This record gives sequence, structure tokens and C-alpha cells, in this order.
Amino acid sequence: MKNSVLLLLTFSILSGCNDDENTDQQDSDTPVIIDTTDPAAPVIDLDDASDTGRANDDNITSDKTPTFTITNYAVVNKTDRVSVKWFIDGAEQAGETGATFTTSELPDGTYVVTARFIDTAGNFTNSAALSVIIDKTAPAAPVIDLDDASDTGTADDDNITSDRTPTFTITNYKAVTDANNVSVKWFIDGVEQAGETGATFTTSELPDGTYVVTARFIDAAGNFTNSAALSVTIDAAAPTAPVIDLDDASDTGTADDDNITSDRTPTFTITNYKAVTDADDVSVKWFIDGVEQKGETGAIFTTSELSNGTYVVTAQFIDVSGNTGSPNAITVVISDNDNPSDCGCESVTRSTISESENLVGRLYYKTQTSPIDNFYNNHFWINYSHSVGVLVLNVIVCNEDFLSDDLKDLKNLAPGESIEVKFSGDLKETCFKKISPAIYSYNRIVLTSIERK
Repeated sequence: MKNSVLLLLTFSILSGCNDDENTDQQDSDTPVIIDTTDPAAPVIDLDDASDTGRANDDNITSDKTPTFTITNYAVVNKTDRVSVKWFIDGAEQAGETGATFTTSELPDGTYVVTARFIDTAGNFTNSAALSVIIDKTAPAAPVIDLDDASDTGTADDDNITSDRTPTFTITNYKAVTDANNVSVKWFIDGVEQAGETGATFTTSELPDGTYVVTARFIDAAGNFTNSAALSVTIDAAAPTAPVIDLDDASDTGTADDDNITSDRTPTFTITNYKAVTDADDVSVKWFIDGVEQKGETGAIFTTSELSNGTYVVTAQFIDVSGNTGSPNAITVVISDNDNPSDCGCESVTRSTISESENLVGRLYYKTQTSPIDNFYNNHFWINYSHSVGVLVLNVIVCNEDFLSDDLKDLKNLAPGESIEVKFSGDLKETCFKKISPAIYSYNRIVLTSIERK
């Protein structure tokens, strides 16, 4: 309730000099109100629809014609008839006299908006100043990349992967955030990934297929810029196994399919290469006794010169996503009687372990456990210590038929099981020497005696 003073003023109207008018004297009492109380202050707010920033109360916006409202207009006007004036940076906005006010178009910048209530007596009160930032400039676009660790394909920039939960990174995140206050959103095929707001993003598990990944920078005013679309192919299906064959020209034995040859540089072919490569983009790896043959990546492989002996030749397909197919292997015997081998079971004897030495070791059967065959896999071998007690020797048995049935039963026991034996025989050099670790050494042996200890 405003305070006011009511004054009663009396006026007398006298008759004129004209007798004909003969008007009676009249008295008039007129009240006058004196009001010196200011109205309540306006409370102003930037409308939520105009407050385009990350929060609807931060007064940062990309709206160049924002709208403001006096939230207490109805209450104040009910008890005290008021009119309104609006100001931007102290300048009255002509014609703006309502409870809401939409500006003319404003350039980017910071503005101070106020409103004023004026009552009928001319008393007025200004609102608190409302500082508003208008920013219509969008941030720079994010630059996104599939992480090298997730790009499992043949190249680390082909965006082809077998990783079903790949990770992506915004490579310019720091540069942009140092210059601008931005937040991030990630999208797969246009669908926002809820909760993913960082510089890196790891997907949930995705099935095989092609996906379009994008990121978005959003500044404090709500301006945003999307990255270029990154198309990523996920392929976690391994290629089929190769079918390999010793070429007929290299298979010099009595039959062209017995894989016995006198050719010391035999040639092998993957017979299903075209069928597999027509369906899948694959490369090839070749192995001899588990050793990768560097540089040999084609459907046809000719070995370097080999000594007489038995070799396991393996091939394997690897697709562009990095999936490794199951290997396939064939065993080839090289027997060149005109050129006796200097290694392997058919080579000359390098030394002999006589029965009189009573040498004792442990007989094992090595089952193949890795995808790639090794020279000692699927063979019986004996482990024993050298007389000096430091070097551990492993001899691979050439003549397995020499073993008794109870010793052959090792094949049926759990891996790592062994039988203690006393043995003798002729030592041959293995064609592919393996020394790993250094205290181990491998050779081959043609047994002349063996028995349980």
C-alpha cells in the first residue's frame, strides 16, 4: 500500500458585475493526491527459448534478436498502475513499453539490459542489470580418427578393422578447447551416443558392417559444428583356410601326390587362392617348420635350397581387417640321393650316444598347440642334461616305430606328461636349429635302444 496525502482545496466563484447574470456564488472542494513512493523493481529474465546456451539460465545465446520478460509485471501492476521502459546499455528502446521485449538484431557482443517501472505519479524503479552475451560464431569442426590400436587392418589409416568396440579420438580437441569453451557429442549413423562427451569415444559392441561416425563441438552459446563423416568398416570374420599343394613339377616321387621329392627348391601353390580372393581381400603368409618366410605373400611359393629332410610347410590367409584365418599345412620329404643331406634324419651321424653311457632322460610327446606348426610338434623327443649340467639338450626321435607300445601311449596322456628312459642312438643335426632360450639345444636322434628307467 503506498503512502499518500489527501488535501482538500476549496475554491469560491464570485458573481460578475453584470446584474443580469445574477449568478449565485458557488463553492468547489477538489482532492489532490501526493505520491512519493517508488514502485517495486522489475525482475527481468532472458526467455528460455532465447537462452540457447548449454544452460537456460546462463544468459549466453546465439539468438541475435533475444526476448526478455518482466516476471513480476502482473503482480506489481495489480497493486500499482505502472508503465514500462526498456534499456540496452542505458539507451532507452523507443516504443518498448510492454512486459516482454524483443530486441532488434544485435551483433555478437555483451549487452546490459534493464527495465523500468514508472507509476502514475512519475515515481520509477529500475531492475537489476542483466548482462547477456550474444555469440553467433560457430566453433571449428572436430577432426576425428580411428585410433591406430583399433585400426587392425593391413594399413593403420584404412578404417577397416576387426575390432568390434573401436575407439575414436578428436585430434584437434585441445586446440579448439583452448580457444573456445566447447562440449562434445558423438554420433553413429546419425544417432547420438548418450553420455559420450569426451575427446575419445569407444563404441559398444557392433556387429560386422559399415558405420558412419561423426562428432560435434557445441560452444557455450549453443553454436555447433559437425566433423566430416568417418566411414568405418567392421569385419571380424576370419577368412577360410588355404588349400596348399606341392606342384606336380616339384613332386618328383613315384606318385605326384605323395609329397616326396628330390627337388631341393620345391614350389607350392594355394589352390583355392582365386576363390578366396574373389570373396575377400586377403594376403598370404608362408612358413617352413613354423618359421615365417619373409617376403613370400603370393599364391605361389618356391623355397630357398633345402637339405634332405622332412619339412612342414604352412600357409595362412590374413584379410584387410587383420583377421587371421586358420593355417593349413602339408609335410614334404626331400630326398636327393645324389646330394646327401647335411642335416635331418637322413644326414650323416654327427656323434653317437652308446649304451655304455647309460644316459637317462625324459621322453615326451609334443602335441601341436599353436596354430603354426613347429619343427618339434607332433614328435617324440627326449630331454636330458649335458654332462656339465648346464646345457639342456632335446633330441627329436627320427625312428618312432622303434618305440614300444607302452612308450607310444604318451600320445594319449596329458600334455607335459613324460616317462623316464635310458636310451642310446646316433645324433643328427636338425635342419632348422632352434636355440630359445640359449641354454636349450635341439637335435635329431635315430634310436638304437630305449627302455623305461
